[in-house]
Order: sequence, then structure tokens, then C-alpha cells
Amino acid sequence: FLHEPWVGYFGRRDVLSLWSNAGRRELGLEGFDDRFGPDCRFAFVAPVLDAVTVERADIRSPDARALIEALNAELLSRYPEPGANHFELDADEVGPGRGAFLIASRAAEPVGCGALRRAAPGAGEIKRMYVSPAARGAGVGHAVLAALEAEARALGLERLVLETGVRQPEAIALYERAGFSRIGPFGDYEAHALNVFMGKDLRAR
Repeated sequence: FLHEPWVGYFGRRDVLSLWSNAGRRELGLEGFDDRFGPDCRFAFVAPVLDAVTVERADIRSPDARALIEALNAELLSRYPEPGANHFELDADEVGPGRGAFLIASRAAEPVGCGALRRAAPGAGEIKRMYVSPAARGAGVGHAVLAALEAEARALGLERLVLETGVRQPEAIALYERAGFSRIGPFGDYEAHALNVFMGKDLRAR
């Protein structure tokens, strides 16, 4: 399980290392100032200081509720058809030892979330993936998905599955980049023109 915040990009130690000669040498950036000037160091460090942190959270917390409400509103706007949306996810399903609910933050501001629950023996389902519009394109979704995969491996799961929709091409692209591929319906889901089912074998490295 994740005992410390999962830090995306370079991580805090590498940020600090950029300010010492030994640290820059360790990171392969020796001569950085000579080549680009000291001011360029700020341009290099700026995205790192804005790194994404992903931590476990209570799905009933105010931050979690706010993110889930934003997700639900967006899904309703993309899929207004009656019966197209099902938002059930119990806190027990994502509790310790069974699953996880994670919140991503940038500069201490919650900007995304995701959940993992057991779907079948040896399999986990990715749920409630969301990134706030202002934070999209900054690697938040990738960080959440990577952290959920780490949680799944810690639980001993061998496979991940998920359900998304045809009107979420950015989500489909994220999952494909992470190694997910199209599969058939699973669990209680039924095939529908709006649904996209994907899976990933965690045993394949």
C-alpha cells in the first residue's frame, strides 16, 4: 500500500538536488548553468515544484465528495440518456485491504481522484477516475492511474478492468497509453453502444 504520498514527475529530492553541484551531477545535469544560464534552472524546476501528489483518502471526506460531484455532473452532461449513468460505490469497497480511493493534489489543491475495488477473484476494477478541467494535460490522470495500479499489485491482484464511454476519448487514450486494451463486458455490465470496456494484465511486465 502507499504509506507515503506518491509523487509524480521528478520528486522532491530531485528538486532540491538541482540546487547543488553534486545533485546536478547525480541527475546528469552537470554544466546546466554553463549551457543554459542560471535562470533556466527556474524554468526546469517550475514544473517539478508543481508535481502531482496522490494519497489515500476517505471517500466520504469533503474533498472526495466535491470531486465525485464534479465527475457526476460531467458524466451527466456527456451522457444525458436515461439509465446511462450509475454512480454507486460504497465506502467499504474501497477500504483498507479491499480497495482504495485516492485523491491527486497540486500545490495542496485537490485536482483529481480515482478508486479501486475488487471486481472478481484476482481482478480489480478502476472506478471514479476524474481530473478537474483546469488540471487536465498536466499528468494528473496518469499519476492517479499509476498509483491505483500500485495499490492493485499490493493487494495481489493479477488483472485490472474498467468501464468508460465512447464520449470520453481522452480517458480512452489515457488507458491505452497505460497498457489497457479493449475487452468484453464484465461483472454486471451489459454491452451497450455507449460503453467501452478495457483491461490490463498485471502479470505482464
